[in-house]
This record gives sequence, C-alpha cells and structure tokens, in this order.
Amino acid sequence: MADLLDHGDEDEGGGVKWLLNRTGEGLDSVRKFSIRSVAFGWGVVNATGPYVWWAAMTAVFAFAPLVFEGQREAEVLKEEQVMIKQLREEGFSSTQIAQMGYGSAVAPSVLQDAK
Repeated sequence: MADLLDHGDEDEGGGVKWLLNRTGEGLDSVRKFSIRSVAFGWGVVNATGPYVWWAAMTAVFAFAPLVFEGQREAEVLKEEQVMIKQLREEGFSSTQIAQMGYGSAVAPSVLQDAK
C-alpha cells in the first residue's frame, strides 16, 4: 500500500502523495493570501469609514431632498399645465387664469423645454 502512495523522491513529481502535498501547498498559499486581503480590506474600511459616513449622510440630508423637491415641482407644473389647458378650452384668458393662481399661464418657466 505504501508503494501506491510513494513513487520515489518527492522532487521527481509523481504519485498521489506528491499530488496531495502540492495541492495542500497551493491551498495554504491561497488561504494566506485571503487572510492578508481581508486584513487589508478591514484596514481600508477603518481608515476611510468616518469620511464615507460623512459623505453619505451629507448626500442623504442635503442632496436627496433637493432631488425629491425637483421631481415634485415638475409633477406640480405638469398638473398645472393640464388645468391651464382645460381652463383655456373653457374660454378663460391668460390674465384670468393668472388671477386664479396659475402663474405659469403667463410667466415663462425655466423647467419647460424650448420649443
């Protein structure tokens, strides 16, 4: 049985024992590399964590409300344009519509596309 596992000197590169030893060495080097990589990753997270947290919170509390407000304003203007169109079909003038509170009936809008 020992003859099946050991085919001579390990430097010759043959046999099941040699193959298992080489595979074990490769797996050991992969394990060591992964441990070093994870340690490096945790070091980067610990070093940059406060800055990333600060940037994320700034984005959430400062920029996200601006984006949501812009989207809401665009929806309100679309609804207002529909109402203005309906009022014009009923025969109201731009001045009368503006007096009703629909200011975009007479004022140019920055959000409207140039036609």
